Amino acid sequence: MTGLLSPGIFASFMMGFFWKRSNSAGALFAIVGGFLVALAMHNNWLPFANWAEVPFLDRMGWVFVICI
Repeated sequence: MTGLLSPGIFASFMMGFFWKRSNSAGALFAIVGGFLVALAMHNNWLPFANWAEVPFLDRMGWVFVICI
């Protein structure tokens, strides 16, 4: 379960730490949006790939990149 939440939280932390223009709305969007994208990948709702066959840590990396 933490793998669904951690990419968005880590992305919001990294952007808040290294980018001066980040704000709370962006952080909230990254956390909630990252969870929804990770859940969609986990349930294979997204097109263009069979996300069920992609290793879980690779999916976490993709969610992190999307949140950034």
